[in-house]
Amino acid sequence: MNPLKIISLLGLAIAMIGCTSSTPAVIVATPKDPPKGDVMYMTALQRQARFVIEHDCVRLRSQAGGNYLAVFPYGFSIIADSSGHTILDSEGRSWVRIGVPRDVGGGGVPTIDAKRFSPEISKCPGPYYYWIVSP
Repeated sequence: MNPLKIISLLGLAIAMIGCTSSTPAVIVATPKDPPKGDVMYMTALQRQARFVIEHDCVRLRSQAGGNYLAVFPYGFSIIADSSGHTILDSEGRSWVRIGVPRDVGGGGVPTIDAKRFSPEISKCPGPYYYWIVSP
């Protein structure tokens, strides 16, 4: 085999390894104990939206081009394996794979009280428009 071809293949393999992260991204979740008083129900729907990881944070991209920092229900988590990232529901079941389109319920809000959420929210750079995920 041509030495130049071997070097090219080796470089490609190293680049691919560098792009594959085994570290889960940050997932922002609602507080365990919701606030008392008035309750807001999120009833919107994003059809065939995709969750993506941007700057190590999970965001929701709508078909129309919306880009939201996703806020998941308490207990949701994310895992990484050799084929990508999976978001798990509060019972540990696979809920969605990152990058796979699905309908996502919830609602968009321009602001939230960040102190009420997991401290990981401070690790996620803007722009901040939030999608409160309702599975």
